Amino acid sequence: MLEREEWEAKKCLHRVAVAASTLVDMSRVMRTNMAKAGTDITREYAAELARSLDKEQHDFVIALRNVASHARLLEPSWSIRYDASGTAVSIMLAAEDYIDPKRWTSGAIAYARTHTKVDLVALLASYERAAAEFNQWLIRHVEISRLPMLENYRECDAARRRVSARSHYGLLMQAAEQRRIDPYAVLPNFLSDEEIARVHAQRRGSAQQIDLIITLADKHDAVDDDLRHRITAIFAAHLAGEAGS
Repeated sequence: MLEREEWEAKKCLHRVAVAASTLVDMSRVMRTNMAKAGTDITREYAAELARSLDKEQHDFVIALRNVASHARLLEPSWSIRYDASGTAVSIMLAAEDYIDPKRWTSGAIAYARTHTKVDLVALLASYERAAAEFNQWLIRHVEISRLPMLENYRECDAARRRVSARSHYGLLMQAAEQRRIDPYAVLPNFLSDEEIARVHAQRRGSAQQIDLIITLADKHDAVDDDLRHRITAIFAAHLAGEAGS
């Protein structure tokens, strides 16, 4: 049982390393393209990196990522502690076993020799917090760069979301038509209280009210003429039922 858990932990660490490798590659691509577009942030990038992350820890995480991505799986061990609060399990790594003087920076080597037994959960949690702060800075700079590749990505992502939402709305319309639901009763599933108040301020069942509902609920501009017609028909059928009862 424990061997299986150890193997799962090793696979998870490998997946973390692969994901980190992908992010490194994307970071390089983005910085290169930003420089080509006239937005070179090399100095600012290095300065913010130094401010946000501990250099030795940062170098050590990169070194471990390179080991796990290009050399071998990391071989952590378990550490179990018992105290008044209960049982605590840590995933420990003998850092010095992975030192590669030819490839590791002096910062990575210093971290490994200072922290001979590394608690990987604590390390990655600490690094994640620091990296998240750095990434917030980086995203702000990428957002204002107006890179063509970024604009193209946004257009593709918006189209993907629009198609997905349109399919989802179609299924909702089919269920509403079959069950003859009260469309006003399900508005809280799609709109905030403030938005619902705006809807009810319009004349019940009017074209203006239905247009407002669609505008507020359709976050991805997915409602085409067919869906709009079906939504209008659902409201009309419900109001006709109310009038006849």
